[in-house]
Amino acid sequence: MRTDDSNGPFLIRLDHDNDASLIEVLALSCISDPCGMSFIFSRLSTLSLCEALRARLEVKCEDRTKWQLKFFDSRTLPVLSRTLFPEQFQRFFAIVCEWFYLDRDLALQVIAGSDELYDAYEAPLRLSEQQGGSFVDAAMPDAILHVIRTTDDDLTAAFAPKELYRIVSSAVANATAEERDSAPALADRARRALLDILPQQDKA
Repeated sequence: MRTDDSNGPFLIRLDHDNDASLIEVLALSCISDPCGMSFIFSRLSTLSLCEALRARLEVKCEDRTKWQLKFFDSRTLPVLSRTLFPEQFQRFFAIVCEWFYLDRDLALQVIAGSDELYDAYEAPLRLSEQQGGSFVDAAMPDAILHVIRTTDDDLTAAFAPKELYRIVSSAVANATAEERDSAPALADRARRALLDILPQQDKA
């Protein structure tokens, strides 16, 4: 599935008779870029699944803002599964039997759906103010990490990805209300946290 001529998400069908090398390539891609790959088991046809997933891109929040739900980024999936109300969860994931993805620790996770053949989902996905806030809060560490990587790639390269995210996430979580209203202030706070942890010889 693709949303336009240049960007994903992409939906690739894997049959039982697919060449094993294709599955291997996809699995290796999942390891090198875990947020960009997940595996859906569904009884729907490729076309039906594509249409159902496309319908799930649209989000409308209580404050009338509209989003695109990037469920094709697997970092979104755990936030989605814990934030949706039970009825929302059932309808959203009704089209899948199982949805596998790798989490930030490269551990395999799975979301179980009800594997229905008829999709009763009605777009857009409507989120309360609290639900919308959960997505914003969850995305903030990655947004700040992007800023720091853009300006201080040597600093971020000194940390393993897991440790880098942990430090920045902690810095963002402990930020003041004033800092949280300013992306540059949050980035400065996270940058200081990283510098404080660097060995003294690496700071010189």
